[in-house]
Amino acid sequence: MPPTTDTLPTSPPPASGVAGSSLEQLFVAEESRLLRLAHGVTGDFAAAQDIVQDAFLRLHPRFSEVAEPRAWLVTVVRRLALDHLRRRKPTAPVDALAETPADEPAHRRDERAESLGALRLCLADLPPRDRELVRLKFDDGLDYAGIAARTGLSVGNVGYRLHHTLKRLSAAMLRIQGA
Repeated sequence: MPPTTDTLPTSPPPASGVAGSSLEQLFVAEESRLLRLAHGVTGDFAAAQDIVQDAFLRLHPRFSEVAEPRAWLVTVVRRLALDHLRRRKPTAPVDALAETPADEPAHRRDERAESLGALRLCLADLPPRDRELVRLKFDDGLDYAGIAARTGLSVGNVGYRLHHTLKRLSAAMLRIQGA
């Protein structure tokens, strides 16, 4: 006997790998992580929110068919974020890293975009003063003396802080890209 409207489930049946979970429970559990991923790749929180929402809207009609919804969502969010990067025009000096030669293979462009997203995420985690030093060095192109003049730090302190900040950025990038 077919189910009546009284007996229809309010959410899709659970998929394997998410035993007992509804789409709503999955959303609550994964939204923050997916937002961090999308924001890390795009550098735009509003776009990240739209991307995560779009991913869940795409999952909804096939929720019962997807064997690993968490992994599926990560893949879809990553692809949507990379698509977002391809569509938008670079607006900041760091975004120049996203510009690629026309003959560069698609997988290289994807790797570059993911690396740029990881860099943005790592930069956002720096203390504001260190983030400013990196910005002055790489975005404004200042030497240590110019940075010292702008910040009031000594030239030696600028060199020391930049050296250790770049080491932290490098280690954080390796952790993110190795995960």
